[in-house]
Amino acid sequence: MEQFFLSWGWFLSIPLSLTFLLWELQFPGKHLNYIAEFSKEFLPIILRLAFTFISVQLVMYAAAPILSSVKEVVGLSGIFSTPIWLRIVIGVVLADFIYYILHWQMHYNSKILWRLHRYHHSLNEMWVFSGYRVSFLSLIIFQILYSSLTVLDIPRQVSVIFVFSSVTHHLNIKLYSWMKFLDWIVVTPPYHALHHSNRPELRGKNLGGLFTFFDRIFGTYIDPDTICLEKEELGLGGDKTSTVRMMIGI
Repeated sequence: MEQFFLSWGWFLSIPLSLTFLLWELQFPGKHLNYIAEFSKEFLPIILRLAFTFISVQLVMYAAAPILSSVKEVVGLSGIFSTPIWLRIVIGVVLADFIYYILHWQMHYNSKILWRLHRYHHSLNEMWVFSGYRVSFLSLIIFQILYSSLTVLDIPRQVSVIFVFSSVTHHLNIKLYSWMKFLDWIVVTPPYHALHHSNRPELRGKNLGGLFTFFDRIFGTYIDPDTICLEKEELGLGGDKTSTVRMMIGI
């Protein structure tokens, strides 16, 4: 049961992705050969599901006892007496801030962490299933991060917030004016698409996972309207082959 609550949100990404795929097919931002794209992403999708299952087991049996001890210490502060909605807000914002710091380190300050993240940047087209390219080791880190929400006595199901955000980041949909308004608060597809440019000066920008205000505060924000995304080449440039080492994150 514990494994179920830790992983259910991440496996929910499949029906969510299929639902958003219908939106893409109806109102695409860029016309793609979806059959060719799906054949290219089939292995990453299968690997993502397998990696998720394995990482859940590892987190449950290795990190869960530590998180349980941390939860007992946190409980001494009396924070558990605060309303659940307030703890959820604090936990989600704090988790996204930690994600931002990790993501910044991956791009700017650590060759080791970049190896964990490089596989995700190997995608060459933005569409709903392309975001499934996540290395095994980075997935373990993110599982631990989002599982740590439980130290605030927050239901594990809250992870669905991050799942929903992750799925929508990579959508290939027609741009709408209301997305510009959302950019002030949360990450949208054009906001994140800029981050996947193969130009290093853009790849290290718009690092937010859920919220965009950390980018604005720490100077990693670029307005997607100032870049012609249609002309940007995505990926890593050069050799486009995804190796086993990239998939693992080493």
